[in-house]
Amino acid sequence: MTEVPQTPASVVGERGAIGRRSLLGGSALAIPAIMLATSTPAFAASGTTLAFDRSSYSGEGCSTISGARVSATDNGSAKAGVAVTVSLPSNYAFDGGGTTHTGTTGSDGSLTLPDILLPGNSNTSTATATASGAAAATTSLIGSAAPEAVLVTDSGKVTASGVGTGATPLGGTLYLTSDKRVIDTGNNAAVVSTDVAAAGHIYVTTGNTWTIPLRKSDGSCVLGSAGSAERPAAGVPSGSTPVAGVLFHTSDKRIVSGDSGATVCSDVDTWGQMYFNGTDRFVPLKLTDGSFAYLQNETVIAANNVPSGSTPAAARFWLSSDGRIVEFNGNVWANNVAAHGQIALNPSASFDSWQMPLRKNDGSSVLLVNYGSENATTGVPSGSTPLAHTLFLTSDKRIIDGSNGKVLSRGVTATGDYAQPFQDSSWAIPLTQDPATCGPR
Repeated sequence: MTEVPQTPASVVGERGAIGRRSLLGGSALAIPAIMLATSTPAFAASGTTLAFDRSSYSGEGCSTISGARVSATDNGSAKAGVAVTVSLPSNYAFDGGGTTHTGTTGSDGSLTLPDILLPGNSNTSTATATASGAAAATTSLIGSAAPEAVLVTDSGKVTASGVGTGATPLGGTLYLTSDKRVIDTGNNAAVVSTDVAAAGHIYVTTGNTWTIPLRKSDGSCVLGSAGSAERPAAGVPSGSTPVAGVLFHTSDKRIVSGDSGATVCSDVDTWGQMYFNGTDRFVPLKLTDGSFAYLQNETVIAANNVPSGSTPAAARFWLSSDGRIVEFNGNVWANNVAAHGQIALNPSASFDSWQMPLRKNDGSSVLLVNYGSENATTGVPSGSTPLAHTLFLTSDKRIIDGSNGKVLSRGVTATGDYAQPFQDSSWAIPLTQDPATCGPR
């Protein structure tokens, strides 16, 4: 790890130009999606009549308006089979592209529109619905200014409150602010620590249980955790590098526990992502003599079958120099791998069921799942950067869920780590966005 956010070159996957990762979880991950709508209009005319289901729709800049509907009636009765075209102003767009959408009303006389993408600036505009033989219907589209820091969660996209501008996303709902505070935006912007110069990965177990290692500007090391005041990292020398959970890497190449002050492993060169499988936590290591080992909790276990020159990835996996994901025992789980992201447990899954996003040497993207099989991705452009679990970052700065092709965010400038408590369907990944580019383009 380097200065905040700091991650050695060997740590999980790649971030490309925006790189940074740390891990967090907790009860703060359940956050509602953003979408506002106001009252329903009335519209009367003879013959076919069109009407939006609301007189206005509102949303935060760079978010989406979902579920907007247009209805067609004839003398007050629902009219099916009406071809309706809805046109948006030029600074808005339908998800999938374009400012117009044409569809046919169903048996209930209504047409549900695709999600509408809002621009990043504050504005009010008008959408128009037309159909042959009917007067046009209109509705207002109201967008507030987009924030710089947002969370993408299982419930949608939401502002990271209390962060301000110039913050660095760490993981889950944690950010490092421009004035060196670690803020938990999912817990009423609670201050986890102050005067922070470097942060490691947050170790998450269940519910609101996590720990993050931190280094202060004066070189002292502390541990932050959910709902508690920071505490000194016992026995950790000044200037050490935060690794994950309670672990730090000292200048003399030791991994030290900030809980006990004990040396967990000596002669450590680089390390990968800490992973919790429900029972044990694992960290892959490369030692200074070029050999490999991994931590299982705080026990060091040799990994003698890892190819020379490999890079620690996550859990008990390494990325070999010839593009193989190799387990500690020499088993090969994937080939032709150019980059990988953060391994993460499947939501509400059984013990040790996980996915890891990969980019192959040909630019294609796949999802590596436990026991070495690969799942195809949906809607992920060639050359995208694997982030975590099923998420990828495209070259045009969109985050796409490779399991279903859904675009979760646009205009992304930096990301932190995906965070999910064990056997919990809630998750969050913090990011920053550019309001000028995160809307329709």
